[in-house]
Amino acid sequence: MLSVGEHLPAAATQAEVEGVVSRFNADPAINAYLVQLPLPPGLDEERILLAVDPAKDVDGCIPPIWAAWS
Repeated sequence: MLSVGEHLPAAATQAEVEGVVSRFNADPAINAYLVQLPLPPGLDEERILLAVDPAKDVDGCIPPIWAAWS
């Protein structure tokens, strides 16, 4: 098992966090990952979680929007 981590500063921007999510989504060597919550103030948590490829969502951290479908 390969384990990788990406530690961003608390001052990371929305674009920086979404960039890491996008990179993890595109990397075939990464089978699953999670976004550590809570995120710092000022970041759009739901938008970031929705960017996670559902096939790689190890946490099953589906935003509340999905609850309406059940």
